[in-house]
Amino acid sequence: MIRGSIPFLWEQIVDLTYKPKFEIVKAEEAPRVVERHFLDLRKKYGNVLAVGLVNKHGGEGCLSEKFSSSMQHVVSDDVRYLHFDFHHICGHVHFERLSMLYDQIEDFLVKNRYGFFSMAMSICDL
Repeated sequence: MIRGSIPFLWEQIVDLTYKPKFEIVKAEEAPRVVERHFLDLRKKYGNVLAVGLVNKHGGEGCLSEKFSSSMQHVVSDDVRYLHFDFHHICGHVHFERLSMLYDQIEDFLVKNRYGFFSMAMSICDL
């Protein structure tokens, strides 16, 4: 699993507002940048499942829309893209709704034999 920012050129001018606005830099290059990023990921890891977790509205909306349209050129048998509006669906307390995401990606995970490992430790175990 790789966690990262949307793989094209964007910036956010940090100011004193709660949510500073995003600006896409060289928006016309976004599809090429996304395609190259996923080509590199396929070479390193094989099949790729990309899950977009950003909001579809507000300041993140333009990033989400541009990424989604750029991914249309990349999606293939070995690259799958899914948008899951985490904040809208789960909010701050409904994490059980993540099962909706799992239901949407389960076939990809099973087909590609992905597993997971979970471990909880207390400070006393250290």
